[in-house]
Amino acid sequence: MIETTPRKQQERALLIGLEQDGVSKWDLRDSMEELRELASSAGAEVVDTVTGHLQ
Repeated sequence: MIETTPRKQQERALLIGLEQDGVSKWDLRDSMEELRELASSAGAEVVDTVTGHLQ
């Protein structure tokens, strides 16, 4: 039998964080890890994490 109903693909997520002056790199790391866990719990596959620095 041929399946005619499209399969639901797993969502993919790119996590983006912003490092700011006055915020420790450890805080950013912890926040990004929490975001990764939230995305994963919501059913998304985290494909990459990108962080940048704002002066």
